[in-house]
Amino acid sequence: RMPHKDCAVCSQLGEGWHFGAFVCRPCASFFRRTIAENKTYDCRHNNQCPINRESRNCCRSCRLKKCINSGMKCTSKQAAEPSSTSPTVSDPQSSSSNLLLDGRESGGNPQSSSSNLLIDGRESGGSLGMENLPILRKVYDFIKSYYNSIQSIYACENPSSCFKTVTSQLIDRETYERLEKVSVSIMGITLSSYFPFFGSRNESFKMDILEVINFRLQCSSKMLFSIQNFPDDDDKSAAWYGYHIDVKHPESFFGNIDHSMFSYFSDTIKSCRIIVRRYAKSNIVELDIGIISALVLINQILKIESNNEEVQQFKTNLISEYHTYLAARFGVEAGIQKFTETLLMMNDTAFGRKFCYFKHLFFKI
Repeated sequence: RMPHKDCAVCSQLGEGWHFGAFVCRPCASFFRRTIAENKTYDCRHNNQCPINRESRNCCRSCRLKKCINSGMKCTSKQAAEPSSTSPTVSDPQSSSSNLLLDGRESGGNPQSSSSNLLIDGRESGGSLGMENLPILRKVYDFIKSYYNSIQSIYACENPSSCFKTVTSQLIDRETYERLEKVSVSIMGITLSSYFPFFGSRNESFKMDILEVINFRLQCSSKMLFSIQNFPDDDDKSAAWYGYHIDVKHPESFFGNIDHSMFSYFSDTIKSCRIIVRRYAKSNIVELDIGIISALVLINQILKIESNNEEVQQFKTNLISEYHTYLAARFGVEAGIQKFTETLLMMNDTAFGRKFCYFKHLFFKI
């Protein structure tokens, strides 16, 4: 039986030995992602930020430094401690396989539950197998960066939360509308960072594209969060990371609504659940949402600039690399089926079919 011992990094209750130190699962996942994605962090203060359960998400640089100082190593066999004040970990491609295996061996198999709002690299498809697929890796890094950002927003507003044990809570309309505005800003920044053919454009062009892609990404994300957290609860639907709406408690979102509106609200949730059940069987993960987002972005640009060779070539390479990745991961036949399912879901989101219930639910009532 595992002894009761605190995490060497953040001091919450530890869960096992990961990468050479006794830590909690969130800190192990943070260290794994940092190495696998070759991330670097800068401290905005003096590299002396306190790291505990409440503050561990406020400074990733100091958190990584404490991981290393606590004995966490880049591989299960050797350490690779950086010397700079802003920690980095090198050679992620050569060690990512060992890192993912380390998570399985030392941490066991995490069970999916309604409180598990963050899936790690292994469960979300991860970057393993993308070493020679640069376009696909860029899309993967994009969607991980986006989700990390919205998770950070949640952590800032709920400082006592833990990414691996967040329990979804009811959302009110004011909070929902505020977070939706935040998501537009995050989306614009993230797209500009990972896709130069978008980031180099003027603000008017960007806003026209953002208006489309943000809504469609939000639809896909709500569906993904619903699958992760409420796979069998037909009364609930995810509204944002860490939040949901409940057909049994419409007043939490809308306040006082009349009986006719409640009937519409209930029917809308039922429509939502039909879509959630459909895609739950497809094993949709974060990478697939990234593919959908990238293709929607590309298609919107090509509608405006049909002769844009750079964007067209990016699209061709992305589809080819995604197909190659799926075939290697699932086998040729299963890979083709997965590829087709993702494109079908992209078609649903791109044209607003079957996902329009979100728009009606939150903006029409």
